[in-house]
Amino acid sequence: MVNRIYERFMDAADGDMPPSRLTADEVYAAAWRRRQRRVEVWTAVAVVALLVATIVGMQVRKPPAGHEVAVPPTPTPTPSPLGGLPNGTRDGGVVFAAATDADHLYAVITRCPGTDCTTQLLGSDDAGATWTLRSTDLGDPSNDYYVTAPAAGVLYRTVERTDVVESGPVTKVRIPKISTDGGRSWTDVQATTTPVTSVPANGWLECRNIPSQHPCPGLVVVDPATARSAPLATPPGFTVSSVVNVPAAAGFWVEGYDEEKKAPAVAVSTDRGRSWTVHAFAAEPRESGVTAASVDGVTGYAVVSEYHAGKTTRANPTPGPASSTHHVYRTGDAGQTWQRVDSGTALFGNQVDLQASFVARDGTHFVMTVSGWVQQWYVSRDNGHSYEPAGPTGLTPYLGLANAPMFGVVTHAPGLYLAFDVDSVYRSTDGLRFTRHPVRI
Repeated sequence: MVNRIYERFMDAADGDMPPSRLTADEVYAAAWRRRQRRVEVWTAVAVVALLVATIVGMQVRKPPAGHEVAVPPTPTPTPSPLGGLPNGTRDGGVVFAAATDADHLYAVITRCPGTDCTTQLLGSDDAGATWTLRSTDLGDPSNDYYVTAPAAGVLYRTVERTDVVESGPVTKVRIPKISTDGGRSWTDVQATTTPVTSVPANGWLECRNIPSQHPCPGLVVVDPATARSAPLATPPGFTVSSVVNVPAAAGFWVEGYDEEKKAPAVAVSTDRGRSWTVHAFAAEPRESGVTAASVDGVTGYAVVSEYHAGKTTRANPTPGPASSTHHVYRTGDAGQTWQRVDSGTALFGNQVDLQASFVARDGTHFVMTVSGWVQQWYVSRDNGHSYEPAGPTGLTPYLGLANAPMFGVVTHAPGLYLAFDVDSVYRSTDGLRFTRHPVRI
């Protein structure tokens, strides 16, 4: 369950923005390096990016080595002095949001009285009408502002801690914490080493919180009833990159890469993680990935993205711009079978990266792409056969400096879709129409 937009934009924003173009290497490689310190997985599908008000990022896939994607000119921001937070972060700005049900919403905000920032957790028990302070100083503001809602009535976050050994190297570890009282108090999750065969009721799957070059170095089961985690005994047989955000009743979905078949893959478990149905998608070249989405656990979409290196000619030894292609697959039987359903024409343009994908309550499929810092929603109302440029009502994609970005959708709880921007949280019961709720205390 991973926040793709949030981490991809944050990771890219951590470095200098090029004045006229952003290379795929810079986005992917920088994010890949920084992803090892933010390896938690959560129940969200891509939430928000804040470039001028706050820039955010998204989890990476394997870097397309040497691939350069031409993008529109972009402004160059000034470095942010605010405690490592993105450029433009301001006092009181929302940097994360979550919900445990339709009424109980949560927002992480920044407090920047001077040049240093802290993060605080606000909560609402009346669907965003009013907000109260729940937790102060969540930790390192550049790392510890992810608060997620992976199960009913449970909030989850991790805190980075530095361990100093007298005669050894300094190491950084991440300590998982849960809250069952709306973020007012937190309990450490104790890691155990004995594998478990299934995920308990109200439990969930996470990526292991260990230093790693890989964004998901193994799956663990978290049990909020005991505040313990343990390795999953029977993970799917491929390299997992993330746990897909789906409602609890939809089972467990994961995505990643099958090293043996050299193909992106999706796995679905309908028995609490005891067994998995795995599908590897035909894709060329090696630099490819998949983004899966489902709302009911039965019907799902997988967008397979391929990245192609720019070609050189004898007359021009400099490689041309890289390109990308995207294909849509659909399942109607919980991942048992997948069929390619797109029309075969160029989807979403040939120099874009996929940022988000979710399924509305009525089965409508939404996809968000990004080219440079410009985002675009696409929608399919015919089971993935065709897509047109349009998004959910009330959510505006980021189009440069003309508006504060707000996008991505979280399916935290049954009947609830969530998004946010620097000022507000946006709720929807159907994934088609969103209502704005300003975050104020």
